[in-house]
Amino acid sequence: MLDYVYDVTGNVVHHFRVRSWCMLPYVGHPHGCPNYGKQDTCPPSVSYVTDVFDLSRKMYIVVHEFDLAAHVERLREIHPEWSERQLRNVLYWQSASKRALKLKSKKAMLLYNCSVVSYRPEGLGVNMYLTARRVGIRLLAMKNITINRHISLIGSSK
Repeated sequence: MLDYVYDVTGNVVHHFRVRSWCMLPYVGHPHGCPNYGKQDTCPPSVSYVTDVFDLSRKMYIVVHEFDLAAHVERLREIHPEWSERQLRNVLYWQSASKRALKLKSKKAMLLYNCSVVSYRPEGLGVNMYLTARRVGIRLLAMKNITINRHISLIGSSK
């Protein structure tokens, strides 16, 4: 068993309204995520979770933890004049974290015999905050976090 894979069979919380979270405003994006309506893996183009995954079969979440606090401290030494917002800017760390999640997800899919993965399960209508909480993982919003968790959902296709 991999220590970064959690069985969420029967615990996947989903609702069509979750997809609207992508349109919520956040810093620098007053109309929500700029990928909304532009990428195949984002609403409204992407299908609903029940059209993609067979929820009656085994399902897992794969977690990659990135030590954002250590990253911020490394950057602070290099750029002491930078603001906290600059130090935490996703442009400097997020792609490496997502790449690591994809590697872990592919390994888990082979080990657990899964055929489908979503790196954006909220777009499918999955409430990852509640789903993760049901298996003992607490997810936090980006503001002031020290450990960032990127999560994928893997399972069997519909």
